[in-house]
Amino acid sequence: MSNKPQVAARQPALSPVVLKKPHIHNGEPFKAGSTIQVTDDQLDWLSQQGVIDSQQKHGTDGQA
Repeated sequence: MSNKPQVAARQPALSPVVLKKPHIHNGEPFKAGSTIQVTDDQLDWLSQQGVIDSQQKHGTDGQA
C-alpha cells in the first residue's frame, strides 16, 4: 500500500452552450434552445455536428 496522499482528479472546465437542435447529453434529452454544460472537446464535436452555433466555440457566445 502506498503512503502517497490521494488527490482528487481535476474536473475539466465546463462551458455553457445553447443547442440549435434536439440533443441527448449524458443520457438526457434536451430540446433546441436548451443550455447545457460541456467540455471543450464536447464543444468542438457539437459544433462540427451542427448542434450548436460555431460562434459558441470555447466560451464565446458571439457577443462583444
